[in-house]
Amino acid sequence: TRAPIPTMVRPSAAAARTACACAAVALLSAGSGVAFQGAAPRGSLRNHQRRFVAAPELASVVTGPRGLRRSTAQATAAEGSSAGEANPPKAGPLRAFWKFLRPHTIRGTILGSSAMVSRVVMETGQAPDWTLLPTAALGVLALLCGNGYIVGINQIYDVSIDVINKPFLPVAAQELSVGQAWMLILAMAAGGTFLSYKLFGPLIGSLYAFGLFLGTIYSVPPLRLKKSAVAAALIIAI
Repeated sequence: TRAPIPTMVRPSAAAARTACACAAVALLSAGSGVAFQGAAPRGSLRNHQRRFVAAPELASVVTGPRGLRRSTAQATAAEGSSAGEANPPKAGPLRAFWKFLRPHTIRGTILGSSAMVSRVVMETGQAPDWTLLPTAALGVLALLCGNGYIVGINQIYDVSIDVINKPFLPVAAQELSVGQAWMLILAMAAGGTFLSYKLFGPLIGSLYAFGLFLGTIYSVPPLRLKKSAVAAALIIAI
């Protein structure tokens, strides 16, 4: 008697697709260095899709044309998001000027001035002369001009460092050119010095100019005293 001829069992479509996907992935992984995360995947095709890391053209082997379109769309969205983070929109002129003034230092100047006035009122026990309020406001403006000069010249001479450490600053982000920054700080230095001499006399005006000088040697070579911890701390305290 003849031995019975074995009959070929036709695999199901899902099993055939899984086998083809595994074979294709194995071949492509061996040729291009693409690998699975962790151990070799087991189970259904869904597990393969979840654990497999590949480019969109390899994802089409597992997921088919629909999965390829979805993977390509996700990759395009990710690239667009990365490009947006790397190149944020530039601020307008007013916003760039506000950032140039370093708002947190402005708050410190205003709070310090208010605290000094409040202390004088408390110690003397006399109500403030409100007719001097415009003069006091111009004095605060002079202080803000001096503050803007000092932080501005620091940004000009630290631009190569700020590009890496503080890329949001307007000079580093090229929202303001170096020439525009120079024009702003010179205008603020001149305006603040004029107000100090005009409103408060030569003594306060001279002290104001000395403060601008300290802010200059803090940032400008060859002294650039910010390199010295002790000198930098003394200048900031003054």
